[in-house]
Amino acid sequence: MLEELKKKIKEDNPCLANFDIKDYQVWDFVRLNEEQLNCKKCKGIENCPNSKRGFSPIIDQDDNISYVRCKYFLKEIDFKEKESKLNLMYMPKKVLEAKLSDFRLDSDNRMKCMNYVTNFIKQINKNEFAKGAYIYGTVGTGKTYLLSALANKLIEDGHNVTFVYFPDLINDLKDDFDKLNEKINELKKTEILIIDDFGVGELTGWIRDSILAPILNYRMADFKPLFISSNVASDPRDNKDYHLAKYLRIKDDKDSVQYTRIMRRIEALCGFLKLDK
Repeated sequence: MLEELKKKIKEDNPCLANFDIKDYQVWDFVRLNEEQLNCKKCKGIENCPNSKRGFSPIIDQDDNISYVRCKYFLKEIDFKEKESKLNLMYMPKKVLEAKLSDFRLDSDNRMKCMNYVTNFIKQINKNEFAKGAYIYGTVGTGKTYLLSALANKLIEDGHNVTFVYFPDLINDLKDDFDKLNEKINELKKTEILIIDDFGVGELTGWIRDSILAPILNYRMADFKPLFISSNVASDPRDNKDYHLAKYLRIKDDKDSVQYTRIMRRIEALCGFLKLDK
């Protein structure tokens, strides 16, 4: 039986044709064949049946059985490294899957957005200050996807990014005021901040003046980049009833000082980009 197994092992591994397989080595080589077959059929590390999870057996140059990290294991390591540099606040982890190469470039505005973020990446990688962007458009235009892909590229280049879903942040802070200073400080000081879906829901004086204003003030003073996605147009010519200057002005304002100050901070930190379908 052992001789038959040795013959089968050599048939499956031509590199062992002239190798003298000892009797005590047979079952190790049998397991090698089984685990190599497992690897060929594998669809993900979560169901890996091999003796060393996430490792593929190979025959090394000395004709010994060695183990190397499989592609799924390497992907998991890469995912964890990304997670360590990308602070997701109320955002799904699928953000980590977005790629700039998958962003559609079938309109002038979409090309303009891509060129803008590409230039931003070049500048930030040279340690130069670069303005972020206020990207606006209707639902389904790909604002979140573009910023997710940008975040992934930035963390691959060694930057730290905080990506926050603004409506959930506000709801969370309303429910727990003890978190207020901690969260605001985090958003102030992170290297690159991305705010997703700004403009969903009613803007109150508390949100504008106690949350948004200190974040913008700090980041402007410290030259820290900011990206915002919103369905609120920056230009009244795009939507005279729902544009940024109008959105930032609330009913209790006695004058234009407060909302104008916020508007100026956004203009100082961001270029304005329209994204269409």
